[in-house]
Amino acid sequence: EHLTGASAGDRLEFEAAHPDEDETEPLQFTIEVKAVQEMVLPEPTDAWVAENSEFETLEELRENFRTSMATVRLNQARAARRSRLVEALAGLVDDELVPEAMVDNEVESRAQEMALRLNAQGIDFNTFLQITGQSQADVLEGLKGDARGAAKFDLALRAIAEAETLEVSDHDLDHELEHIAGHLDRPADEVSAEFVQAGRMPALRADLLKNKAMEWVTERAELVDEDGHAVSRDALELPTQDESGEGDH
Repeated sequence: EHLTGASAGDRLEFEAAHPDEDETEPLQFTIEVKAVQEMVLPEPTDAWVAENSEFETLEELRENFRTSMATVRLNQARAARRSRLVEALAGLVDDELVPEAMVDNEVESRAQEMALRLNAQGIDFNTFLQITGQSQADVLEGLKGDARGAAKFDLALRAIAEAETLEVSDHDLDHELEHIAGHLDRPADEVSAEFVQAGRMPALRADLLKNKAMEWVTERAELVDEDGHAVSRDALELPTQDESGEGDH
């Protein structure tokens, strides 16, 4: 705000509130403006597009932007739909019906995921605690609220699967194992054998069953916009290959 309208050679002195709410003294700034620059954009022409992109014309580039932006907005809308459904389903489960052991397991799982993310960024968990001024108990308590919601969502999906007699077939299981094997670039039979040996098949089958329950709810949920107007489910479907020319996403 203070730099707006300044020119090269100007010397600005001003105060600003400290970002730390516990600090009452304002920060003192002195800024010398060395130079003022303006971004000058090239004229968008077919020749410029052909030289600086994989497209031949300006209209092709614009259409690519339109498609990309539409896909981003569509994925955001689909994510919002899932988030609202998760919230609504969890809200149907009474707190007293959630076993504390289930919440504790979810907290532990989330804590381990946090530690892995921190390690991937080169940050030790204990260092993170020191930086944030938290104890391990503080972190676990902070995770507990979301963990309880996740446990309630889990129970809701299990109840739906049971009420609607949803089942996971051997074909569903084989298809998922092939999908996992594809990501790992390994033979499906090896991955399947490892899942069996590690005793992970029941958990995989349970996850697939919950996915089926979520699909069942998604297909039947009534969607409305912020003004309460109905939203067609077709509006949230990703383009098919024939429509986009790029295949399913």
